[in-house]
Amino acid sequence: MEAKRSLTKLVGDFNALEQLLIESEGELCETLTEWMDLNKGDIAQKVDGYKLFMDHCNAKAEYFEERSKEFGKAANALWNHAERMKQAVKNAMLEMNVTDLNGVDFRFKLSPSKPKVEIISEDEIPAQYFVEKVSLQPDKVAIGEALAAGTAIAGVKWVEGKTIRSYVNSTTKKAVKSE
Repeated sequence: MEAKRSLTKLVGDFNALEQLLIESEGELCETLTEWMDLNKGDIAQKVDGYKLFMDHCNAKAEYFEERSKEFGKAANALWNHAERMKQAVKNAMLEMNVTDLNGVDFRFKLSPSKPKVEIISEDEIPAQYFVEKVSLQPDKVAIGEALAAGTAIAGVKWVEGKTIRSYVNSTTKKAVKSE
């Protein structure tokens, strides 16, 4: 990364890197690996670049996630509309007492379907026609509390991890101001 970079250059680099990431489906290619290599070049600039690009990737991910919700809503609206249209054709055929409707290119045929069970009153159904559904899931909170208290539990273990946080580097800014 260059010592002084314009916002336009930075955005251009981010867009190029983002395109590479999307094209490689998140896999690192040689260009991305070189850019991300912390052992080469100025580490301070790389750290800043990493943080800026991470923020950029997160913002883009949120954007695409929001777009996917919008597109999902549009898809559901269209599926629902198509289903209502299908039901309207079925109702019209039942009213006209016909089993076939012919168009120029397409036709509809009304045919008997397999009977389905409709529950009218669950209270009146004999017990033998009920099934019991039980779902057991590990209680991670209780397990964590027991492990923290020193209780050994078969089938579980503590997994130590690390988390990374980013902060504004105020010590560098203070040093620059004092110079």
